[in-house]
Amino acid sequence: MVRFKNFFRHYWLIIVLAFVATIVGIVVVLLPKPTPISEKPKLPALSSPQFTKADIASGNIFYQLDLKETPSETPNVLPVYQARPKEPFDWTKIINQNLEGPPTVKSATEAAGLAKGFLSQQKRWTPELEAGDFEVKFLKIGGFEVFPTESFEKADLLAIHFWPKINNYLVVGSNPSLGGVEVWVAKNGKIQKVKENLANLDTSNPVDYSIISFTQAWEKITQQKGTIVALSKQEGEYGVTRFQLSSVIINKTYLAYFQEQNLPAKLQPIWVFQGKTILTSGEESEVSICLPAILEL
Repeated sequence: MVRFKNFFRHYWLIIVLAFVATIVGIVVVLLPKPTPISEKPKLPALSSPQFTKADIASGNIFYQLDLKETPSETPNVLPVYQARPKEPFDWTKIINQNLEGPPTVKSATEAAGLAKGFLSQQKRWTPELEAGDFEVKFLKIGGFEVFPTESFEKADLLAIHFWPKINNYLVVGSNPSLGGVEVWVAKNGKIQKVKENLANLDTSNPVDYSIISFTQAWEKITQQKGTIVALSKQEGEYGVTRFQLSSVIINKTYLAYFQEQNLPAKLQPIWVFQGKTILTSGEESEVSICLPAILEL
């Protein structure tokens, strides 16, 4: 009798274990399959932007921040586009460089409107320029030279600089202080000069790259990793070959897209730092510094 009791006890234990195993198997089958961990797709290789360096003597520079406006929040990623050469345009056939005649342009804003209208007539005005910014600079004619002056009243020519925008960011070239399109308008309303440095952008296949923050960018600047690309004063004005800079006060900084001089190339984001410096001549000069904004560069 004892043997039969042990037999039935083991028999029922086997049945219970089999039942539990069946239930566990059903639950495992019905549970959603875990998503396999996939590696982050490798981004296409991207070379550092080719900045044009200002002709200054090497050496450490002390940088100081005195911003007029706090930089806007930096996005985590920004797309990079392909930039290709734009079809050239022969402006010499339609530009009237006659400076004679009574002044008809009454303000810098009116001159900017004339420049925009002229570009539109020649079908060179683009949606990116429409979304962008412009600045009017005052020029004076002295003999065979043209040089900056401080006011509209003293100017003979008005140089209107247009910067295109993409994704709400300015597109800048080797000198961020100069627009991608520059139009000279005389006081008589005649267009004197047009200079274009714009690319055709392929926005069909953008690739997103991680962007460094303003804090990270500023740290790199203080570590001498930025490139001084432009000074408002030219070396020839003072008869020296190179300037020695000791300190720069930065009063403006922003994210922008950088357009290479040699196309085709990638249109990629950079940090721009602009401010003032004192030259060895004692003169004050504006200075522009560029830094790649891509995290991997």
